[in-house]
Parts: sequence; C-alpha cells; structure tokens
Amino acid sequence: MFILCKQNNVSVERLHICTWDIEGDKHFTEYGLEINRSNLPRLDMALSIPQLSNLKNIRCLYKNVSDPVNCRFIFNSDIDKITHINGNPEFGANVSLKKDRQIAILPLEGYLEIKDGLLMVNLEIPKQAGPIIYVRFLVKSNTPSFSHTKNGISKKTISYDVRVNECRTASTEVNTAQKKGYVIMSINKCFCFHIIPSTYNVDFVDSVKLKTIRGLEDVGFNTYLGDIKSQENIQLKANEYNIVFCKHEKSSNYSFFSIYSKEFIGNTQVSFALAANLICSLLFAFGGLRTSDKPVGQHYWELIPVVLYRYSCPYYSYYIFNMS
Repeated sequence: MFILCKQNNVSVERLHICTWDIEGDKHFTEYGLEINRSNLPRLDMALSIPQLSNLKNIRCLYKNVSDPVNCRFIFNSDIDKITHINGNPEFGANVSLKKDRQIAILPLEGYLEIKDGLLMVNLEIPKQAGPIIYVRFLVKSNTPSFSHTKNGISKKTISYDVRVNECRTASTEVNTAQKKGYVIMSINKCFCFHIIPSTYNVDFVDSVKLKTIRGLEDVGFNTYLGDIKSQENIQLKANEYNIVFCKHEKSSNYSFFSIYSKEFIGNTQVSFALAANLICSLLFAFGGLRTSDKPVGQHYWELIPVVLYRYSCPYYSYYIFNMS
C-alpha cells in the first residue's frame, strides 16, 4: 500500500487499516486517514491499495463514522461536540474529542476515481473544516487484500502481510505517479486491525507492535456497520470474532506480519484415517500369509484373521466375506 499526494507540507497523522476475515467468500478492508492538511483548500492524493477493481466496490464511511455513537466507538474517545460544516451534514462534521483533539470528518462521494491502477482522491475541503481532516472508506473484494490462505488436510492457515510505503515494493503505477509530481506522504502513526473468527489460533505476531488481542465488541460493531450488515448479509454474534490490534509509529514505512491457524476434522480427514487404517491392517495381514499351506479352493483373503477386518473397517469385512 502506498499513499501519495501532489501538495507539499501534508502528512498522515494516523493511518487506520482494518481487515475483516468474515466467514464466507466476502472480504472487506477499511482505510481511515487522519491528515494534517495545514490550510490547503484542496488535496490531490493517489492511493495504491490491493484488490482495487471498480468504484462500485468502494464505499465511503462518512455517515457511519460521523454518527456520535459510532464516532466514540471508532476513535475510542469521549466526544465533546459534533457540529455540521456550514450547518449541513453533507459537507462534513467538525468533531471535538477529549483532550482538545479536533478533527473534521469529510465525505468522499464525488471525489473518488480509479485511474491507471490507483485510487485518485481529489478532495475539495470546506473553509469551515479544521486543519486536521479524516476520511474513511471500505473496499469489498472476492479475494483477501493482505492475506494468503493455505488449506491443509486438517489445518487452515492465514498469513497477513501488510506493508505501507515500502519503496522496494513500489509498483509501476506508483513509479509513474511519482514522475507526475506525486510524493509519498509521511505517516506519523499506523494502526493495523485484523478481525478474525475466534476459532483461529494466533500462531505469530510481532510482540513489539502488538497492543491487544480481544473479543470483538459485537454490539458496537454491529451498530457501526449500519445498513452494510443487511446489504452484505453479515451476521456478527457475541464471542464469534476476535480483533488483533497492532501499532507502529515514527517510521518512513510500516509492515505488520501475523499468522493465524485453525485445525479441523471433516469427512475428508475421516476418510483418510479409515483408508490408512485399512491399508496398514492389510499389509500386516498379507505379510503373515502362508501360501504353501492354503487349502484347495480357499481364497487368499479368507486366510486373513477376522479380527483385522473388524478393527479396520466393518463395511469391507462384510463385503469380502459375502464374495465367497
């Protein structure tokens, strides 16, 4: 992932990345950018993010975040006051958080465009907005954005590899944008969240960057999703998901790597176990056959002790004895 901007003296104070590994074939990734724009009236940004296909799969989360209850949930802070810019919620909302922290949450509808493989954000900023603005959007995809899944016979493993502004991984699209005057933005703090089913174990996570592993607040998160939950048929129940929170700050680039796994026993695993048991039993039995002493007219399988059939597979023993 890369964040670039044409204007100078602009920085990302906080970057939020949140992945949802919801059970099923739908994958969601949230991106939230808290930007110090100084007094610039306009920002021209270019974002290189994975699984970027079309605008239909991108949803602005302004209405979700600007709600007072959801705002408190997302920023984990009490809210002193929320006022709409120009008295109209369509222009954005100025939010006063505790400890004198103020941000202006702005909508992105009409300011997004996919061009040359990048998400272009050409944002006109209202005059009443403060110097710190916040935008948040959701990307839906059929394949995960930052993870790789490996399915074994009895184990499923998910590896997350989130990299931000890592120059050695820059794509051709990023290099082309830099030649057109876009500059990689500095990021003061980066927050990475992974929402995963509670049936998965945490095999590895960088302990230096790890902050918490906790159960997902299903009530707050369901409220935050709003109509997204019904539109995407998402069901979040209590104790069903965990959230892994990592944080790193004051770096020129960021990376977060973690591994999660789940062991399971299904029909395939049972079939493998029965087949292996049967083959092993037959190998032991055939090794003990005395073909020279086989009575005339008797089949070889009739020389195998009955107990081996009983312990290997009752179905096969029934089938073989009824052949003679």
